[in-house]
Amino acid sequence: MTEQPPWQSGDSAEQRKIDEQIAAKMGISLERLYEIDRQVAADVEARDAIPQDQRTVSGNPKFSKGFGPVTPENSLQPGEIGAYYDAVDSEPDATAEGNEFPEVGREWPPRSPRTGYEPWTRFPVFYYPVTRRDKLLGYLYASVSWDTAGFLRNLPSWRHFNPFSDPSGDASEVWEDRLDACYAKGMSAQDAVRSWVGVAEDSKAGGIAADVVEGHSETLEGLNQSLNPGGPEVPNPWIQNGMYPDGTPVDRSEGWGDLVSAPVVRYPEETKGRVAFYPVTKEGGVLGWVWAAMDGDAADYIPFRQSGWYGFGAGGLWIQRLSEAFNRGDTPLEALEYCRTFPEDNMSGLIEPDAPIGEFDNLQQMRDWADQ
Repeated sequence: MTEQPPWQSGDSAEQRKIDEQIAAKMGISLERLYEIDRQVAADVEARDAIPQDQRTVSGNPKFSKGFGPVTPENSLQPGEIGAYYDAVDSEPDATAEGNEFPEVGREWPPRSPRTGYEPWTRFPVFYYPVTRRDKLLGYLYASVSWDTAGFLRNLPSWRHFNPFSDPSGDASEVWEDRLDACYAKGMSAQDAVRSWVGVAEDSKAGGIAADVVEGHSETLEGLNQSLNPGGPEVPNPWIQNGMYPDGTPVDRSEGWGDLVSAPVVRYPEETKGRVAFYPVTKEGGVLGWVWAAMDGDAADYIPFRQSGWYGFGAGGLWIQRLSEAFNRGDTPLEALEYCRTFPEDNMSGLIEPDAPIGEFDNLQQMRDWADQ
């Protein structure tokens, strides 16, 4: 009889519960976990068919142990993987084979070049109603003075609407492509939006009537609430139009005032009870976790130690998002759900829309998990 690994249970129901916990911590579905298991089994079988002296094996015990016969030499010891990564972190020139992220000390990869206008702004906007067969699909808008343009969807009965049958969804995709094409031609955001006034109505995107009156709004959120009263807010990134919320330019060459310490107003970072969490991922690798107290007032972001500076650097944006929720008066669990509404950031990753929520009995358990 084959001996089961110590983390497996002989009871099928108990094993499924364990598997569900593992999948939740990885941010994937149980079916995906089983798919990975099957692939690993196939890979191990293929590897075992290769003569020992012809194999290329990483020095990482995560990949070089735990396969094949159960022997003391082939079994992972408590803390062994963590010790390996500690050694890698202490040697800047070493390469952590098998890690999804470049080793600590490497330069960050360059940001992807912009392919379109910025979609959000804190400054006034002008807009035009987009209709299809006299039905309002949304507003095509642009900043009055900045390189911002986008399409704001009309969400009828937004609390219960079906996103797959709502015509504004198809229209949004077409307008996004149209604006990207205008951006590629070098058109300003203002000219791009105005160039579509009077163009023949499209079967999906609708159109803007030639005699329509241009509207104005002091803020994009104000326009959104006039279109979708009580509906979800538009995203409010920390940096918009190259500036922080207080108007400070991101580019220091454009002039900074005196540098002062301004701590972020946020939820408490400690709790004694159970915590719920979502994994933050980027390109398939875990950067860290956003967590919230299930019965308390705490919430925070914890980086995954094995992701190095990538996980640490991702935390700033998630902490800012939690701060936004705190200032709005959200409970920690509401803030946790708010964090999963954002699209992927090329530095801070995202919470996958279908990521299952995970739980730990206490915060220390989660910290131990993150530090392994």
